[in-house]
Amino acid sequence: MGFFSRVGELFAGRRRAGLARAKRLEAMGNLEEATALYVELDERGEAARLLSMRAEAAVDVERRRLLYGQAAALASGAQAREIEAKRARLTLEVIRSGAQVASRDELHGLAARLEQVGEASLAAELYSQLGDREAEARMLVEAGAIDRLEEVLDQEQERERAERARRALHDRVRDLALAGARREALALGRDARADDPRIAELVREVEARRPAPPRARLALDGQACDVVFGDEVTIGRAEASLVIATPAISRAHLALRRSPRGPEAVDLGSRNGTLLAGVRLGAPVLVGDRVVLELGGEVPVELEPWRGGGVRVKTAAEVVHAPLGALDLEGWRVSFSEDGWLEVDVRSPAFLDRLSVGGVIQLLHGDRLRRSADGPVALEVVG
Repeated sequence: MGFFSRVGELFAGRRRAGLARAKRLEAMGNLEEATALYVELDERGEAARLLSMRAEAAVDVERRRLLYGQAAALASGAQAREIEAKRARLTLEVIRSGAQVASRDELHGLAARLEQVGEASLAAELYSQLGDREAEARMLVEAGAIDRLEEVLDQEQERERAERARRALHDRVRDLALAGARREALALGRDARADDPRIAELVREVEARRPAPPRARLALDGQACDVVFGDEVTIGRAEASLVIATPAISRAHLALRRSPRGPEAVDLGSRNGTLLAGVRLGAPVLVGDRVVLELGGEVPVELEPWRGGGVRVKTAAEVVHAPLGALDLEGWRVSFSEDGWLEVDVRSPAFLDRLSVGGVIQLLHGDRLRRSADGPVALEVVG
């Protein structure tokens, strides 16, 4: 026997002795040392088998997953696929139990591993959770789960029908809002917003841009003004359309209203009275040209006619305009409705942000009305 043959026989003998020792360690239950010895002897399949056994016996879930991972790294072929399947099933059980929250990327990776190792049914379950209907259907076909596949296809068709209905409703709410039919848009949108975040966003936008009665800031042919709406506009310390915070005047002190003779101012039985040229008012006074009153004997209010029947009101703090009814703008009539919408009754050509509109429309902050598509802005609701 030559030198190399003797060396080979020596190594073979040592290998047989090592394998025998590993078997004894395994039989004695010393699986960790046996595993290490199998690895040293390059018996990767045997080492993977023991690592898998140790994983199955482990109580701690993370320990089991670690051992399965080590086993899968050593195994090959059918053994590797079997171990990977065990590892993937364990991970899926952990996710199902709620003990671990997995990201979409992690779930996709797990589903792909299950698919690779032939666990089609489990992969289909994960793809279902991920909403990947195509992959779910592919796995169900591979698993031969025809009944479940038909159920999934029926559910997908129903989801598609529901999504088409949601899109159509979203478009309807959006188109109504764009055309000025905001009351109808909100009525439709509020019923559907819980089911569709896009509709909920439209509803929030309309509600956020809705002017609150009785006041609105408008730009009329480019001139901004504050307008107080109402057939009667009151001035007072608290319960009034126009509030002036001073104890000298009553809560509801003075009223402005229309009469057959024109706009007039009426004291509402205030405690300290209303003075005109030093004389206390005992009857309504016409706002003919310009009238200066003193509320409570110390708060001056200047009144002037405004836009054919309305009144311009100037106090020390601000200037407001009271049309005393609808604001007539040459074929457009602006007012607050009973349910609190700022509306314009369009009786002559009007374009809302260059979209032709007609009838009664509800206005929002930022709206611009023109008398022709490319004409100047005639009415703007200033935000």
